[in-house]
Amino acid sequence: MSFATSIFAAALAVALPHGTPVRVMVTTEVTSRTAKPGDTFAIIVDSAVIQDGRTLIPAGTRGIGTVITARPAGIAGVNGQLTARLAALTLGNRSITLAGGIAITGASQRSRIVAAAGITSAVSRFASGTNAILKAGEIIDAELAEDFAADAE
Repeated sequence: MSFATSIFAAALAVALPHGTPVRVMVTTEVTSRTAKPGDTFAIIVDSAVIQDGRTLIPAGTRGIGTVITARPAGIAGVNGQLTARLAALTLGNRSITLAGGIAITGASQRSRIVAAAGITSAVSRFASGTNAILKAGEIIDAELAEDFAADAE
């Protein structure tokens, strides 16, 4: 490639710096009852990433998230916990690394049972907590973990 061609190609490339916001939607429900560390789940870009009027990462771009920790709900009102990381998007044959994640704790059934029925603490020890659920359709704000040079069209 000649020097002039490389300058022209560089002018066509548009860079998104690391830290650029990317809004994604979870498309596969994940629950602390069944998830294990390392499990993956599907995500898609919810809102296109646009710079200078050009769509560089289209809405609908597919990606994956990864479960980091998962603990199911237990007895005595112990709630399930789930942490997950947004791993990457796939755009054509390129992988775009994301930064961001989510930590979820299940809602406490114990406090609802005790408050609603006035159950004694001895009995409430047997109430189970609830599992943490990352619901399909949930929106999570992430960001680019590294600079991304997109070819302008």
